[in-house]
Amino acid sequence: MSVPVIKKNFDKLEVENLVKEKDKSLSFVKPSCATSAHWNKYQQILVNNIRQKYIICNDCHSILTWTPSDGTNVMKKHSIACSKTKEPSPQTQPRITSSFKETSQVTHSQLHFFQQKILRGAVEMCVLDSRPFNITHGKGFEEFTKQIFDAGKHFGKMVDVKQLSPHRTTISRNIDHLYSLYHQQLRDLCKTISSFSITVDFWTEDFSGVSFAGVAIHYYQENKGLVSLILCCRAYDLTDATAPNVRLFVDNVLTEFNLKLTDKQYVITDNEPKMICAFKAKTIRVGCSCHYLNKVLEKSFIQNDLNCEMVRKLFDTIRPIVTHIIRSHKQAILTRRLQLYCKTRWSSIYSMFFTFNENFSDLPTLLDNNHRQSLDTIDQELLRQLIPFLKLFLDMTERLSNEQQPTLHLVLPCRQKLIQVAKTSSSNEHPDLAKFKNYFIQHIENDWPIQDEHFIATVLHPQFKQLEIFSKKIRRYAHDLVKSKIRNDLTMSSSSSTITTSTNTPSSSSTITTSTNTPSSSTITTLTTTPSSINRSDQDDLLSSLYDTPKDTNKKKMNLKCI
Repeated sequence: MSVPVIKKNFDKLEVENLVKEKDKSLSFVKPSCATSAHWNKYQQILVNNIRQKYIICNDCHSILTWTPSDGTNVMKKHSIACSKTKEPSPQTQPRITSSFKETSQVTHSQLHFFQQKILRGAVEMCVLDSRPFNITHGKGFEEFTKQIFDAGKHFGKMVDVKQLSPHRTTISRNIDHLYSLYHQQLRDLCKTISSFSITVDFWTEDFSGVSFAGVAIHYYQENKGLVSLILCCRAYDLTDATAPNVRLFVDNVLTEFNLKLTDKQYVITDNEPKMICAFKAKTIRVGCSCHYLNKVLEKSFIQNDLNCEMVRKLFDTIRPIVTHIIRSHKQAILTRRLQLYCKTRWSSIYSMFFTFNENFSDLPTLLDNNHRQSLDTIDQELLRQLIPFLKLFLDMTERLSNEQQPTLHLVLPCRQKLIQVAKTSSSNEHPDLAKFKNYFIQHIENDWPIQDEHFIATVLHPQFKQLEIFSKKIRRYAHDLVKSKIRNDLTMSSSSSTITTSTNTPSSSSTITTSTNTPSSSTITTLTTTPSSINRSDQDDLLSSLYDTPKDTNKKKMNLKCI
C-alpha cells in the first residue's frame, strides 16, 4: 500500500484558493524572529504545519510573497496601499516624495551616474537593433520615455520589461485608432476657430509619379500666440491637377473640418500658375516668400546665365565629388559630415558648399584620379567668398519660416536686406561673385513680388513703421494703404470687426484686432503693435540695420516744455 505524498511548497494561487475556501490545513503564526511593530498586522501562512513563503494581511487578507531576507519592506509598502487601512491623518499621510527623491536632492554625481547608464543603454540599442543615432531625439520619444518612467515608478522591479513592451503588430493596429482620436479632436478644435489662414503645397514623387498635397491651418490664440496645425498630408486623388481640381481638393479638406474659404481668409501658396488661378476667387492669396527666394537661388545654379556661369560650374564640379564620397562610404573618415544638394530641401546648396569647404584639405586622399582632377579645377577663393552670401539666404529663409510668431512684416525688410548686401562690394571681391550678385539684384526685384499685405504688416510693426529704408514714394504708398484699410474697416463697423486707433498713422501703442476679417497668421490686423509684442529674436540680428532710427525722447520732452 503506497503512502500519500504530502506537498510541501504551494504557489501563490494555490494559497489564495485555500484562504478563500478556509481550508482546515491552513494555520497562521508570527515568526519567532518577529520583533517589528509591523507584524501586528501580518502573519506567516502554514499549510499542513509547513511554513510557506507567504504572509497574510489581517486587515484586507491579501497574500504577499515574503522571505526572512525581505525583512519588513514588503509589509511597509503594503501598509501604505492597503485598502482596509483607515485613512491616516494629513500629518502622517505619506507623500509622493517618499517613493523617490526630489530633484533638488539629487546630487550631480548621482545624475551623472544614471546619465552614463542611459547613454550606454542607448548605444547598445543603436548597435544591437541597428537604430539611427538620433532615435532618442523628438517629442515622440520623450513621450514614450515618460510612459516607461511612470510604469517603472509604479511597478519597480516586480514586472519584467518584456511584459510592458508592445508587439509591432499591436502598434500598427493602434495607428488608425489614434488617428481617428486625434482627427476628431482636431475637428472639434476647428469648430472654435473663427479667423484663420491656410498654407497649401503640392509636390510629386519623382520615382513613382504619385502627387501629394499638404494643407496647414494657422490661427491666433490669446494664451498661445500663433498656432500652426497640419490638416492633411495625403496623396492627391483627383484625375488631374488643373486649377479647378486643386481648389476642389482643398475645399473638400476644409469641409472635412467644418471650415470654409471666404474673401476674408488668406491662402499662402507658391507661385505656380495653377495655384494662382485656383485661389483667384473667394479668397485672398499671398505668395510664399521663401518659395520666391529659393527659386531664384535654385535657378542661378541650374539655368544657363552668363552672370552665373562660373558659379554654376562650381556647383557642377562639387556635386559629383560629394556624391562619390557619400556613395563610397568614405565620409566616415572626415571630421565633418558632407551634405548633398537636394532640390526639395531649401538652402541645401549652402550646406553642400559649406561642408565641402570645411573638408577641402582632407578630400584629395579620398578621391580617385578623375575626381582629384576635378577637385584641382575648383576656384577655392570663389567658394570661400560665395559661402557667406549663401548663408544670408539660409538665415532669411529660417527667419521667414518661423511658425511660432508672425513673419509677414519681415518680408519687405528681408528682401531689402538681400538687395543691400548684393549691392555691397569690397576691393578684393571675386569678379564672378560680383556678376552673381548682379544676377540676384535683377531677379529678386523681378521675381519676388510684393503685395499690399506686406506693406500694411510692415508699417504696423513698431520697428519698421516709418519705412526709413525705402524711398518717399514707397513710404507714402504704404502709409496710404494703412489709412485706407482703417477707413474701410471703420466704415464697415461690423460686430465681427473692431478697430481701435488714436491717429491715422499707427503708433507704438496702437492695437488693432479683428475676429474674422483677416487671418492671424498673416498678421495684418491681428498684430498687436505694442513694444512687448516685438519678437526678441529680431533684436541685434541681420535686420537691425533696417530698423527705424530711435527718436530722441529727451528732445521731445524739451519741445513739450517749450510748448
